[in-house]
Amino acid sequence: MTKITAPGVYEISFEQYLGDTCDGVSISAHGLAHFLTREEGGTATPAHWWAHSVYNPNREPEVSTPALNIGRAAHALVLGEPEFNKYFAVLPFDSLRTNEAKAWKEKIEAEGRTMVRDTELAMIQRMAAAVKKSPQVARAFAAGKAEQSLIWRDEATGVWVKSRPDWLPDDPTQRLILDFKAHADIAPDKFARDAFAFNYHL
Repeated sequence: MTKITAPGVYEISFEQYLGDTCDGVSISAHGLAHFLTREEGGTATPAHWWAHSVYNPNREPEVSTPALNIGRAAHALVLGEPEFNKYFAVLPFDSLRTNEAKAWKEKIEAEGRTMVRDTELAMIQRMAAAVKKSPQVARAFAAGKAEQSLIWRDEATGVWVKSRPDWLPDDPTQRLILDFKAHADIAPDKFARDAFAFNYHL
């Protein structure tokens, strides 16, 4: 994999973005969150970032949850069908009890894809349809590109910094860069609290 050596806007895979992307140490907003907050409470330190860092040969794997998987799947479906098919596969069986179903699950996991059940897909499709039916939201996602990687070098430290906006508008004068979130409760008071709890503000 070719390392990035100059600042710019890049079309690279999510795996490359998360990995050892540049010709020097790089960090993303997700990585910086380990310095600033901890889900279980307490003080965050550089050691918490190092525990999950791509530069750590003994790093702890990131733990996913059903809620995170549904959010990622909704994100992929709203921003582009090819991304959904690349990262997810719909379970074609009623259950995972049979040997055939278990073999299918092992195969898609080996491909790096996540299993989605029919009921989950139906919910995700309703979410995607709701986004497209909203005039304001549909306009916001009308002209631009999904998953562009913005990479530059911090002048003060020399560290490469990475950002991957969900949607980058084509119009260079547009000052809003969109971040798509799937959330269980959009009541203003609840969402306002959760936005900070889940580090959306970062």
